Order: sequence, then C-alpha cells, then structure tokens
Amino acid sequence: MLNISRSTYTYYETGKSEPGQEKLRKICDILDVDFNTLLGYSDGELLAGVAGGESADLFKNLSPSEEQIILAYRSMNSEEKEYIGKQITKIIKG
Repeated sequence: MLNISRSTYTYYETGKSEPGQEKLRKICDILDVDFNTLLGYSDGELLAGVAGGESADLFKNLSPSEEQIILAYRSMNSEEKEYIGKQITKIIKG
C-alpha cells in the first residue's frame, strides 16, 4: 500500500531510517490515526509543559498542515530549529 521496498520497510521498523512526511501521511490514512498517535505520543506527553487548559486544547486537534509543520520542525537540526524559532518570534512581535 505504501509502494516501498521490503528493505525500506525494514529500515522504518528498525529505526535505521524514517519515512518522510508524505509517507507518514499515507501511513496515518491507512491506519486511520493522527500523527501523534502514529508517533506514540499520548495527549499527556504532548501537553506536558503547556500552561493552562485553553492552551492545552489547541494541541488536541491539529490540522494536517499543522501536523506537517511539526514533523518538518522535528526533522531539522538544532541550527535550523533556532533559525525558525527566531523567525516565528519576529513574525509574532510584528
């Protein structure tokens, strides 16, 4: 269903490589789960450190585009994450 080789599947299973966003989306569709469930995060883990109930509710139902942004961020190295963080801060502050 994913149109990948057996070795690619084995690498995913053993953690030698990770599927890209497109493959992750397809896996989610096949399994009928969201990204957080697929990646093994419970609501409690995702919401740890988020202050207040209203803020916590924002993370319960992420849109597909929000999930893609989070996955892209997780795939970045520390320098890229720092750069993105600075850009977001600039945008928010105007």
